[in-house]
Amino acid sequence: MLNVITPNPLLGVGLHSVGALFAATCYTPQKKVKGWAWQTYWPTQASFCWFLLPVIGAWLNDVVYEMASFMVLRESTPWRWSHTRHHTDTIIVGCDPEIAAPRPPDMVGILLAFFSLKGGPKEYKKILLHCAGKLTAEEKLTFLKSNTPKCFGLRGVGL
Repeated sequence: MLNVITPNPLLGVGLHSVGALFAATCYTPQKKVKGWAWQTYWPTQASFCWFLLPVIGAWLNDVVYEMASFMVLRESTPWRWSHTRHHTDTIIVGCDPEIAAPRPPDMVGILLAFFSLKGGPKEYKKILLHCAGKLTAEEKLTFLKSNTPKCFGLRGVGL
């Protein structure tokens, strides 16, 4: 009989935090702080690693994600939820919208997609639809109601 592991988000966050703490302490500028007394060094390093780095890391993650989404002509919120669904329904024909190169590969389609000529017009239509405050039928099924307003926030900026 298989043992079923019950997910525990708090335990997962705690274990990741401990691992991040031990990893982050390795990245201090050791040459600069070698002459410090340990009473000064330890609280400074601990406060930087425990409080400042996670906030900076989370902010940078969001900034880089928004820039990357803009560069590939994808809206960030719908793409995030579509990608979550992709990892849920991976390689289920008809359910996985992110299969970029189906088998056998369509080389002309891949070349058109490289220059956003294949999916670009469809993405522009979705952007205009979101500017009007509406979702597609697929997005209505995929999005949580709490995240729907995020989809309508800065959508017209890219146009």
